[in-house]
Amino acid sequence: MKKIIALLLITSIILSTFLLVGCDSAKVALGVLDWIKGDTGGGSNTEEHVHSIQSIPAVESTCYSTGLTEGKYCTTCGKTIISQQTTQTKPHTPSDWIIDVEATTEKDGSKHIECTVCKQIIKTQTIDKLTADTQYNLVFTLNENGTSYSVTGFGNTSDTSVVIPSTHNNLPVTAIADYAFTGCKTIKTITIPTSVTTLGENIFFSSSITNVNYEGTMDEWYNVTGVNHAYTNISVVVCKDGNASKLEITIWVSTTHGVKEFIQLQINNFINENPKYSKYAFKIETVGEGDAASEVLKDVATAPDMYCFSQDQISRLVQCGALAPLGKSASATVMANNDTGSINAATVGNLIYAYPLTSDNGYFLYYDSSIISDEEAKTLEGIIAACERAGKKFAYNSTNGWYTAAFFFSQPAGGGAPLCTSTWTYSDDGKVVVGVNDTLNSANGLIAMRGMSKLTTSNVFFDTDHNFSGTAAAINGIWNAAAAQGAYGNYMKATKLPTFTVDGVEYQMGSFSGNKLLGCKPQKDPEKAKLCSDLALYLSSYEAQLERYYEFAWGPSNLQAQANKDVKRNVVLSAILAQNVYAQPQGVIPGEWWAEMTVLGEKSADPTLTVADFEAALAEYEARINSIVRN
Repeated sequence: MKKIIALLLITSIILSTFLLVGCDSAKVALGVLDWIKGDTGGGSNTEEHVHSIQSIPAVESTCYSTGLTEGKYCTTCGKTIISQQTTQTKPHTPSDWIIDVEATTEKDGSKHIECTVCKQIIKTQTIDKLTADTQYNLVFTLNENGTSYSVTGFGNTSDTSVVIPSTHNNLPVTAIADYAFTGCKTIKTITIPTSVTTLGENIFFSSSITNVNYEGTMDEWYNVTGVNHAYTNISVVVCKDGNASKLEITIWVSTTHGVKEFIQLQINNFINENPKYSKYAFKIETVGEGDAASEVLKDVATAPDMYCFSQDQISRLVQCGALAPLGKSASATVMANNDTGSINAATVGNLIYAYPLTSDNGYFLYYDSSIISDEEAKTLEGIIAACERAGKKFAYNSTNGWYTAAFFFSQPAGGGAPLCTSTWTYSDDGKVVVGVNDTLNSANGLIAMRGMSKLTTSNVFFDTDHNFSGTAAAINGIWNAAAAQGAYGNYMKATKLPTFTVDGVEYQMGSFSGNKLLGCKPQKDPEKAKLCSDLALYLSSYEAQLERYYEFAWGPSNLQAQANKDVKRNVVLSAILAQNVYAQPQGVIPGEWWAEMTVLGEKSADPTLTVADFEAALAEYEARINSIVRN
């Protein structure tokens, strides 16, 4: 009776998880699959509690109330996974100056600025009565300290160019107040003295002022402005030693829904922890990681300061000077905190050129544990035998070069170098293949062909990369977690790829691995370069990667994040991380190579071919790939 009650309880948890998580495959990887506990070698289930994660909706802030970020909690134990954070009220949306009473030569007038959303009066100001001798009709207000003045507004003026004096009534002018020139439609150019050390918010909002002359240096101007909202519509400020452009960092991030907004929150946290960078504005744009290199290389000079990209693009970017190598300290941090595969993916030659963000693009083994035992799942021969016994198929896409490489990148089960390698060299512009180091046409390549043929000529072989119907095992990736769960149900498990045996020697199957990386463009300004490096380290840190795991189910490259209990309980992420130990980072590979690998996969599946035929196929392969290289 106790067993029946326990079974009903487990079933209830599973159904609750499906209801909470929904059908999105990334969320399935995070939620539904999290309850399946097993080590990557196919160990037995445990009774350890697993969180069932539910979102707490975000509350958008307004100009009159604070908001809350999205939170997450466990519906089973009530533990808070991600705390809701209070978001600041949005700034009021100021109107132009609204005249309440017109000023005349006999009496003062009055005007006010109000919020166009909530109608709250933001500022009121007296309009001095008109006098013929008031230069520019600027309005000055004595500061609370009684020793200096602020420019707080302007009167009626037809002047298009205004010079703010350094003193007023024999006291220094030290500030321009919030909204001081809001709504001004006559002034085009304004000159600011070095006595002004404080600029308020939105001082030029909705005004015609587009040109600023500053009597000090560029460094002095940056010290005065701090955050850029002080001069929103001013693009260039003329200083005595040059033009001070608005300080801006442009970043390209993933097109995945919600990533742009989430990265903005992480950058806000970075600025709060590093207020010295508050004078910079951050412009975030979405560009697919797979398209980033092509877009950057159209014009490196105008490319973004920072950008996310897929690891197979790194060689082209380095060759074209679009990535700055990391300094010694940043390199040491990356090497200490990330897995080997992601470090290799970020490395060209002896230098690290990027900051790893994820380690979740690759393939591994899904299997139905009601048909294939954990022990059988360790070897190709065991899986084939179990599938034959049950009349089930083994899905492996041998006509896709990405998967075919798994056998050629295999290594001796006891450890050692991969059987084969295939690396390509490109011209400096990254467009022309100028060299290749490929060892598939070898004795080791023949071992790989024979190992692959074991599977592809068996009666359980199913050539597909998306269809789990009628299968008990499949070599696939995290993107098909929902399909695997649907096919294998509660018996679904995942682990590294199996071993195979040729001539009495056991080999561990390899694979391609993929990573998302964050790169920084070379900078002439040392401070800007330091900012980019510091921000990249922050966005690739343990805390930032774990936050993105909970939000988007992205597999972290950070070792501490990988050791997190919730990450380890995610069976598909555990499997891919285990397989990454035997994976080769995918570099830049010409399209023709994939087609040639497909040919090898097709030949491995022909039961009429002999070992001599495989040798001939590998020789033909070598001749064709050498023809790709342009001397």
